[in-house]
Amino acid sequence: MKHSGQTVLWELWAALCLCTALVLPPGSPWLHEPALLYPGLSLAAVVPAAWAVWWVVVPPQPLPPEQLLEPVQRQSLAALCGT
Repeated sequence: MKHSGQTVLWELWAALCLCTALVLPPGSPWLHEPALLYPGLSLAAVVPAAWAVWWVVVPPQPLPPEQLLEPVQRQSLAALCGT
């Protein structure tokens, strides 16, 4: 299966958020380890913010020209009216 770079980044970010959420339940011993908790929380907040900035700054690619599946057929008004 071929993944684009953006897909891989989304999957890594989702895994990071999941791991951070597992650390956060009340009473978790990891809550008292700021060296482990704060990097995950900061990355979970910074990565979507960076993507939002990138989305605003980078202009979208133009749409490709429209290609018709078959040529347009001209019909006369008389043929449409049935006369």
